Parts: sequence; C-alpha cells; structure tokens
Amino acid sequence: DCLKILALQQPVARDLRFVVAILKMNEALERMGDLAVSIAKKSIFLLRHRRFNLLDEISVMASEAQQMVKNAIDALVTGDTGLAMRVCQQDDVIDEIRKAMNSKVFSEIRDNPDDLEGLMAVYSIIRHIERLGDMATVIAQDVIYMIDGNIIRHGHHLKPSNLPNSKVSYLGNSPATTDSGDQPWYKIVGK
Repeated sequence: DCLKILALQQPVARDLRFVVAILKMNEALERMGDLAVSIAKKSIFLLRHRRFNLLDEISVMASEAQQMVKNAIDALVTGDTGLAMRVCQQDDVIDEIRKAMNSKVFSEIRDNPDDLEGLMAVYSIIRHIERLGDMATVIAQDVIYMIDGNIIRHGHHLKPSNLPNSKVSYLGNSPATTDSGDQPWYKIVGK
C-alpha cells in the first residue's frame, strides 16, 4: 500500500516522510519476527541441555529489549520523539549487557568445552536479543525522522533546536566529534 501511495498520490514533506518511515519500519518489524523465531528455536534446543548460569541474565536482557520495542512502538503511535530518543539511548545499555554476557559465554566455553553446543545456542540468543534492540532503535530513529525530518544515523546527529516535540538537552560534542564514547552527547529530560 505504501508503494501505491507513493506512485499514485505523490506525497511531499511530512506525508512523504511518513510513508518512507513506515516502509522502513515494516522491514524492521519483519526482521524482528525472524529473530524471535530464531530465539524460540534456540530456547527449545536449550531446554534439552543443562541449565546455564547465564539464563537469568538473558531474561534481564530480553526484558530490556522488550521494553525498547514497546517504547519504539509507543513513540510511533504517540509521535513522541523524546520517547524515541530514550529508545536510542537504551540501545547502549543492551550493547553493554551483550558485551558482558559474551565474555561470560566465552569463559564458560573455555571452562566447559563439553557444553559447546549449548553455549553457542546461548551466544546466538544473546546476539539475537541485541539485534532486537537494534531493530527497536531503527524504528525509534524512523519515528524521529518521520516527525521532525531529522536523520540521526550514519553520522547525522540531532540537536535539540531541531526537535520541537522532544525533551532533550544538548551536552556538547556529538559522537562524531568526540573520542570518548562513554558519555552521551545528549541528555533525556523529563518523562
């Protein structure tokens, strides 16, 4: 239907951004479904193996990713660019959890090489959950693009002056101009 609208209605400005964003979000949602199927298959496989210590941490990570997806969809429905920015910020949390869990998985592989098959399934689930967070971030970025016309990926960064609907405070250099990746260059205020 989006392609039909593009071909027959020739939308411009905000309407065009809406159609383009929805097309991109549709792709992200489809990929999320594929990831969920893969996670389910790996989980069924893990039921046949011993319980790994990391499963509780996976549950925490999955809850974070689930909240990101919910917030991204809520941001779309309400047109809340501030909420969309918080989803983008949450992606950093998921990435940090993944890094820590990967280290633990590799340590478990070294200590328990007989459990390699199950641990690789755990590693795959961790990677897929992180990708779910990435897809939620893509949706959130598309919401910001759709509402404000700002592109915040691929080196293009938001400044609060361009975000009339959000509650974001600019703290300094963007990630493209700072070597320190530790501190975000924006701060979410309120809500």
